[in-house]
Amino acid sequence: MKQDNIANTLINLSNKEINLYQKVKKLYVAPTSFNNQFILNNIYIQYQDIHAEYVVLANKSIEALKRAVFLQWYAVTEPSYLTGISRLNKNAKQKSIIELKKQIKTVPEKELRYMLNYYLLWDYVFTSLTKSDVNQVSIPNMNTNNRGQMGIYWNSILKQKII
Repeated sequence: MKQDNIANTLINLSNKEINLYQKVKKLYVAPTSFNNQFILNNIYIQYQDIHAEYVVLANKSIEALKRAVFLQWYAVTEPSYLTGISRLNKNAKQKSIIELKKQIKTVPEKELRYMLNYYLLWDYVFTSLTKSDVNQVSIPNMNTNNRGQMGIYWNSILKQKII
């Protein structure tokens, strides 16, 4: 797949994520109804598809790998009714970890290393990785725009300066 096609796919996936995120926010503030659970279950399924698409691109795009790994981490560390992410495909998760380990063996780029160090604070999420697998790095300059929920999350963390 050409880099232009990958970039366009990443933009489309980011837009899908933002759309789903907005739907989840509306559900959270809306009065409870049976329809809300149906909508949320549909969002969960759509997020499985988005994650799977990131995983397919992960060996061609470090950005896709970052997003896939983020979604896996976020699905475990935050409530699904707030994120719209639940029960990601087991095979897709395994494939992204395999690709992540390949990237770690080569010198992973600074942003990926920084993110992984942060994610590894939750040692129950990526049990096959340890801090010794990833060298500690200082906070990189991060562009959080057009990066789906990963961008929204990191934007909020960086603004708080809690890391």
